[in-house]
Amino acid sequence: MATMIPTSNKSKISCKHSYPLGAKTISETLGDLPQSSNFTISFSSYDSHNASISATIRVMNIEYSFHRPKSESMMRLGFGTPKWKITVYPVPRQLKHRVKEVTLATGIPLLREWCIAHADITGDEGCERISAIFHPTTEEIRFEHFSNMNPKVSKRKNAQSGPRD
Repeated sequence: MATMIPTSNKSKISCKHSYPLGAKTISETLGDLPQSSNFTISFSSYDSHNASISATIRVMNIEYSFHRPKSESMMRLGFGTPKWKITVYPVPRQLKHRVKEVTLATGIPLLREWCIAHADITGDEGCERISAIFHPTTEEIRFEHFSNMNPKVSKRKNAQSGPRD
């Protein structure tokens, strides 16, 4: 059985909107991923005023972020822990069921693939995010990616430098 992913926040939204997926469904579909023990779920009201039946709608994000604190005191306060976060956004109430169907059928499988492909970044510095966007006219999900990950530092010497004389 998949791990129940903890919810860190659930914002109140207007009666005209609804969250397309709940914590239980998300946990059942994503709770067995390599990083699932690091996930938290946030239900955000951000951008809900822009969610309409005629415009593209952000359904959810999966984001990894980690920034090393500059000081020991910041580390003692708990800053500097790698974070994996799932954010769910509200959709217009009349589209909730269709958004849920499409997200479960095509969105979740692709989000799972992305998570599996990015499981090894935990501990790397930067941010990596994938967003699932619903298009009401085509009833399809598309994805947007964002990354500002720092390049990995190689643990071996530069192979092009060759032996020293």
